Amino acid sequence: MRDKELGLDKWGQVGYNTCGMTRSHVCQLVADAPWVLQGTVVERHLRCRREGCRVCREQGGHGPVYYLSVRGEDGKTRMVYVPKARLGEVGAGVAAFRRLKEGLGELAAGDLRRWCGEARRRRR
Repeated sequence: MRDKELGLDKWGQVGYNTCGMTRSHVCQLVADAPWVLQGTVVERHLRCRREGCRVCREQGGHGPVYYLSVRGEDGKTRMVYVPKARLGEVGAGVAAFRRLKEGLGELAAGDLRRWCGEARRRRR
């Protein structure tokens, strides 16, 4: 890899905090979030089976109804019902997971740059 790709200067040095995220920032993200939920919130309008239902005909179905779409350990996607009263809480948990995932990505990229810089200095 080239120095620019690794974020190294012309002497092969890396600053201590080349990324915006530190381990303490990542830990704080986890501590601040009451829930860390992986998945996507899905809004659906469900159709009933009654013939001639006015709601289904005029609005496209009953709802909205909210689900958290989650991939299980077996690789299958499942839908977990989310009551409207808890929609904000679940949305915050999903957002916390995304922030944590991005933060870990930044932290890993910064650590890679630092590790490569140290390895380069050791070879000299």
